[in-house]
Amino acid sequence: MVKLTSISFAATCVAAAQNKFDGANCPVNDHWVGQLPYFDPNATQPCSYAGTLPSNSEESHHMFYWMVPHEDPEAPIAIWLNGGPGASSIFANFLMNGPMRVAQTGNGPDDYLVYLAEQGSWVDAATMIYID
Repeated sequence: MVKLTSISFAATCVAAAQNKFDGANCPVNDHWVGQLPYFDPNATQPCSYAGTLPSNSEESHHMFYWMVPHEDPEAPIAIWLNGGPGASSIFANFLMNGPMRVAQTGNGPDDYLVYLAEQGSWVDAATMIYID
């Protein structure tokens, strides 16, 4: 993943708000999430971007983010922050309200499938930014 500054993070969010994104029309840049391992080969992976953002002026600490843009440039932007120790916001991205889910398909270390959420997701209503 790519290290971001506050300015480049803001620019990425603005770009998400100004473009019509979908899985087949996802502008590639340094923050673009390419083909995910274990992603369902029969589905189109949603457009998404990820990286790190410095959380202090010395840049000695960083927050990880994963953004999934809504396909409508007029859609609102929502930020998801999980709370509590050990509660990553990425859990919400893959297990709660994001556009993808993860399932274990067997007992082996590589027996997983990443697939599109069947019930839809919050990305149906807003550009979602998950921050850890």
